Order: sequence, then C-alpha cells, then structure tokens
Amino acid sequence: MALGVWSFPARLKGCVAPVPLVERRGDFAGTQVRNVIAPALGRAVILFSNDASAEFGEVWQGKGLTFDLLSAAFCPAAA
Repeated sequence: MALGVWSFPARLKGCVAPVPLVERRGDFAGTQVRNVIAPALGRAVILFSNDASAEFGEVWQGKGLTFDLLSAAFCPAAA
C-alpha cells in the first residue's frame, strides 16, 4: 500500500540551500519502501528494508537513516 506522497524543501547536511524533495512511502508484506526524488538535481534514492521494525527516521527532523543517506547522495562533500 502507498502511504502518501508529498514534496517539501529539506535542509540536508552538506548542502548550502534547502533541496526540494518528493517523497513516497510504501509498505508491503513487511517490506518498507521510501522513494525520494530531488528533481532539481536530477537524482533519486530508493530504499527498501525487509525488516518491518527498521527506523528510517524523518528527513525534516534532520536526523536518521533517510536523512544521512539523502545528505550523502544529494550533498556530497567537496573534494
């Protein structure tokens, strides 16, 4: 089942400005899914976990697994 889709600007670690994101969540048979698109960057991150108790966290809180992964994918550290 799809649990919603929304778009919002996120302050990610390493990015100078908020990154506009589109996020969709889902769950099926104990598998959690997160699809996150950063249209302005032309990038997307798709997360799956077959552990129904896995904590993805909330991007808007500025912490958690999803926040860390999106920061790494969308705001890579300068070389």
